[in-house]
Amino acid sequence: LGFAPTGTRPNPARLSQSPLGSRLPRFSGFGTPRPNEPRQHPARRNRIRFPFCAESLRNGSRPLNTYELRTCLGCFGTGVTVVTVQGPSEPRGLTVNAFTSVSLDPPLVLVSINKKARSHDLLRANPFAINVLASDQEHLALNFAGNHDPKLEIPWREGKAAPYLGGTVAHFQCEPHEAYDGGDHTLFIGRIVHFRYNDGDALGYFRSRFTRLAEPRVAASPGTQDPFELPYDAYE
Repeated sequence: LGFAPTGTRPNPARLSQSPLGSRLPRFSGFGTPRPNEPRQHPARRNRIRFPFCAESLRNGSRPLNTYELRTCLGCFGTGVTVVTVQGPSEPRGLTVNAFTSVSLDPPLVLVSINKKARSHDLLRANPFAINVLASDQEHLALNFAGNHDPKLEIPWREGKAAPYLGGTVAHFQCEPHEAYDGGDHTLFIGRIVHFRYNDGDALGYFRSRFTRLAEPRVAASPGTQDPFELPYDAYE
């Protein structure tokens, strides 16, 4: 979000001495473009870009900027999954990065699915699989995110509960457990009935870009805590 100063304009000398002064690469002096820089409208040129969100809550007069909110949410790096389910005539899949574990006893996981997704309604009453993509499966993530490639060979596998993808880092086959309304999404909770994992690097997603999540050189010893929970009481 931007902040447009009003009234008396700040002193450039004081700005250069503040922490924000080093974060204004666009200006050589307040409101003065550097050489060879294209001229901008004064209102835009004099606008300061803060390194943090200037307005984080709806205040009644100015709604949240959904574009900036999406950008802010993208600062949380995640893995990439493809949720697969049996359709009326063939298996279907959709790329999802809103995935988390819910419980170990009973074994529950959650995925957040846009209500406009073509396969949304299939997840309500049909078993589904959550496939954690490997670092070399970016093409599958793009394919199931809407960039369909008719020539792409999908590594479909027949599972005990639902179709899944081969070559992944892990997959979970789930029976429908609960579904909750989440605004423009539905939170589907599945009960794990079968799972499998493999060695290798995972595909990650950070700030709207795919990245590689390298497998640790030394595997951590199995623990009793939920793998999605940090050991917050380790030092107590």
